Amino acid sequence: MAGQAFLKKNLLTIALFLLNIENVFVSRPPIFWDPYHKLFSCKDPIVNVKENDLLKFVCADKDISSKPNAHSSTLHEVAYLLDYTKEQEYENCDARNHDNVLLNCTSKYMVTQHRITQNALSPDAPSFTPGKTYYVIAPSYRTSNMINNMVGGSCNDTSDGGYHLKLKVHVCTDQEIQDGDCKLCESEGCYYEACGKQCDDWIDPVDNDCYKQRLCNNTLLNTQFKEYEKIDNCQISNNPAVTTGKKTGEENNKDDSYKYMGIGIAFALIVGLVLGLVISKWHYGKKRQENFVDIERNNSKHSHINEGFQYDNRKSKVTN
Repeated sequence: MAGQAFLKKNLLTIALFLLNIENVFVSRPPIFWDPYHKLFSCKDPIVNVKENDLLKFVCADKDISSKPNAHSSTLHEVAYLLDYTKEQEYENCDARNHDNVLLNCTSKYMVTQHRITQNALSPDAPSFTPGKTYYVIAPSYRTSNMINNMVGGSCNDTSDGGYHLKLKVHVCTDQEIQDGDCKLCESEGCYYEACGKQCDDWIDPVDNDCYKQRLCNNTLLNTQFKEYEKIDNCQISNNPAVTTGKKTGEENNKDDSYKYMGIGIAFALIVGLVLGLVISKWHYGKKRQENFVDIERNNSKHSHINEGFQYDNRKSKVTN
């Protein structure tokens, strides 16, 4: 009864809390720690996050058995986290003075998840300060015998056709997000959408238009879209709607997938709570009805016994 009353009284509060979970802990698209991945084709790739986000690093599924000195087919790489004060070590691909390992890839599909917070729950967990940019590098190089390398490695060696395995992680402040200066990605393709961008020349505005425009496409995402830029000192206030081409392939329009997933989980939990409350109430009502029937039966039985007893008393008096 106490649990039922609590659920009934606090159901709305619980529902609102569940619906806002996605705003508290948001899982950003995973980072595939792979020197051949599109993300690292960018020059100085950067991933924006905010406080309380969850950021995943995933080991790649790559067959490197053809590489020299490869003792297995698994790509071996390590991801070292450098503090925001260590930009020079990032540029030099030097992890000798750092032991904060985000990911150690010794098998396929290994995953680590890190919460972006200033107050880490574990002393071994990294801490992140809003407004700062952190650095992640891979001084290892492809194979197991190079897994303990601390300088250079995949971070700066691209001789086999791979990319520089290094990136920046910027922790956005609330003000940066509000001002639109720190874009938070909700799809993997968003991380590198600017890397493969190629645009035509700007076309001057026509009629009463303050915006010049150009046609762009992204070879990595297989997209086509228009970009607009306002002309200085233009007094007309019309604002063109940006038209974008339809995305195709593996990055096909996944921007809202994580949000919908969070809403779906919250909705399922709410439905479960409601069903639990209904079933509990039905079970309680059925039990109460059964108890009522038992009481009625007992009362009826006692009534028959009392009537029999009174009849025996009257019979006894007549005989006397």
